[in-house]
Order: sequence, then structure tokens, then C-alpha cells
Amino acid sequence: MGLFSSLGKKISGETHRLGNKVMGALHKGEKFVAEHGGQVSNIAGTVGNVAGLAAAGAAATGIAAPLAAPLAGLAASAKTVERVAGTATTAAKAAGAGRAAVQSSRQAASAVGRGDFSGALASGRQALIQGKTAKGLAMTLKK
Repeated sequence: MGLFSSLGKKISGETHRLGNKVMGALHKGEKFVAEHGGQVSNIAGTVGNVAGLAAAGAAATGIAAPLAAPLAGLAASAKTVERVAGTATTAAKAAGAGRAAVQSSRQAASAVGRGDFSGALASGRQALIQGKTAKGLAMTLKK
């Protein structure tokens, strides 16, 4: 075995291993966002509402008028975070549903190859449901 062949195999193996680590990290991050993005969105919405109310009160009284602008800025920032967190949650759920649809499609194809047509039909139905879910979530993101 030549030096370049051995080196090529080592580089290829390390690249594959690194790619698997990156994909694992992405899946964990996607799962975290899908599970906790709603909570972040809710908290940011509450902060935005409270800051907006405080800004309106500060402006109305006139006594705390210098605080009104920073509070209004905080309210706007919190509402932006709320919207971004909601979008990220929807995107993570859409990606997960799309990935599940692809996996079910592969299982259906594998079942056909084995001659298991009832299993293929069940996997195909599951892929269809997951694909429709992914499409619905993607359409929500498009709006």
C-alpha cells in the first residue's frame, strides 16, 4: 500500500468521523430548539408586554418620561426575540418532520426490496403523513 493511498484513507476516515460529529451536534441543537423554543417565545412575549406597559405608563405620567424610550426599545426587542424563537421552533419541527418522512420512505423502499408489501405500505403511509406535516410547517414559515 502506497503512502498516498494510506494517507487518503486516513483523511477520508477522519472527514467522515468529523461529519458524523457535526451532524450529531446539529440534531441535538435542532431537538433543543424544537423542545424549548416555545418557552423562550412565551417568556420574551411576556417581557415585551410588561416593558410596553411600563413604557406607556412612564410616558403618560411624565415623571418617568426619560425611561419611556428605553422601555419601548426593550419591548420591541423582546417582541423580536419572541418572533424569532417562534420561527426557529417551527423550522426545527419542519426539519424533523422532513427527516422522518425521508426515513420512512427509505424503510418503505427497503420493505419492497424484501418483499414485505404490507410493511412497505405502512411505511409509505407514515412517510406521507410526515411529509404533509413538514409541508404544513414550511407553509407556516413562508407566511
